[in-house]
This record gives sequence, structure tokens and C-alpha cells, in this order.
Amino acid sequence: MADDKYYRRRRRGAVLYTPIAAILIIVIVIFGISVFFRISDIEVKGAGKYTVDQIISASGIKIGDNLVFIDPGAVAAAIKTNLPYLSDVQISKIVPDKIAINVTESQPLAAVSVDNTWYIIDQKARVLEKTDSATAQGKISVTGLIPTDAPVGRQLAVGDGEQTKLLYLANVLSAIQNAGISGDVQSVDVSNIGNIQFSYGRFTVIMGTGEDADYKMVKLHDVIATLEPDDTGKIDVSQDAPVTARFIPVTPN
Repeated sequence: MADDKYYRRRRRGAVLYTPIAAILIIVIVIFGISVFFRISDIEVKGAGKYTVDQIISASGIKIGDNLVFIDPGAVAAAIKTNLPYLSDVQISKIVPDKIAINVTESQPLAAVSVDNTWYIIDQKARVLEKTDSATAQGKISVTGLIPTDAPVGRQLAVGDGEQTKLLYLANVLSAIQNAGISGDVQSVDVSNIGNIQFSYGRFTVIMGTGEDADYKMVKLHDVIATLEPDDTGKIDVSQDAPVTARFIPVTPN
């Protein structure tokens, strides 16, 4: 009987002290987090158009903030929203007290008109800035797309019927950028998503759809390498993979 009473008292004690112990552990953990993991260093790599101070300010992170409570995704989104010329932002936590911010800058590649106002966009069709017609003339002119809005720091907004055009435009612009020929491309026409074309120096390039755009650029380079310096005409790389590019010379009048 005495043993039964002893064990019942122990069980009651365990029931009483277990929650208290759990609370104490939580308090100790919170105290430890609040004391340790304070950010003492913020490193920025890739800064060019924007200064290190501008990037840190846009991040919202300050010396003394707690590393544990930093949300890398939210910080990256804030930086890209406030600094539209950054196309990619990577946030890394380095225990115990460091944040590393690596940024990649967008290239002002093309220009598009929205309600008679010009906007500069990058290879992902993200809007970098509002501009004037004179500045727009130095970029690749985009035709055949009807944006509904041009929010700076975000991709062009289009209606449901224009979504494929926007996707293909981004594919083609990225391929042009990757091929290193953006300085020689005057315009891109996405009016017909099955017959996208762009003007490239003395050539009109027929892309067909915006699928396999990078591969089509390789084929474009291959056929140009076989031409004479004064050859002009169309280069058709519209065939789906495997692409066979063909040159269609201009017929003299």
C-alpha cells in the first residue's frame, strides 16, 4: 500500500514537472537565439550598377539583426523589387553571424511600347525602367506584343491571349543574349507565335516558334559561317529539332 502511494506521488510529480521542464527548455533556447547569431557582417558580391550600400539598404537587413529570423526568399524578393536591374539575387546565411548577398545584373536588352510610353526590358522580359523614345532606339525593338502593364521590377503583364507570345519573346531574347549578338539585332517580331522573326544585321532570321531558341542560334551561326560578307537575305531556322538552317538570298530586282 505504501509503495502504491509512493508511485502515485511520483507520477503526479512527473505530470507537474514535465511541462515546467519543457517551458524552461523553450526559454533557454529563445534566450540563446536572442543572445547569439547576431549579424556582424553583410557581404555583397556582384554589385555594379548599384552600390553595396544600396543593395544592403534594399535588403532590409541590419547589423545586429538575428540570423535565425532572416527569410532569404523574402529578402531576395525585396531587393529585386527595389532594384529592378538585378535579375538574380541569392541570400546565404553563414553561421554564426554573417549574411552573403550575391547578385546578378540584368542587361538592358530591348524596348517595348505600352500606351505610347517606352520601357526597357531584359532578356527575361522584366521591366527595368521607363524611358524615352531616343533611348529606346538604341535597344532591340519588340513588336507584335500588346502588354497590359509594365510594372518596373517585374515581367511585362499581358492578357491571356498573349501569354505564349510573352513566353516565346523571353526565350528568343535570352537566346540572343546568350549568343552574344544582341548588339546587331534591331528588332524582334512576335506577331505570329508560329513564325517569330528578328532582324539581324543584313539578315532576317525566321525562328518559327520560340521553342529550342538556343539550339536554333547555334544553327544560325553555322549557316552564317558559310556565307560571303556581302550576302543578304533570310535565314530559316524554324524547323523543329533537329534543326536544319537554310539561307534564302535576296532576289535582285
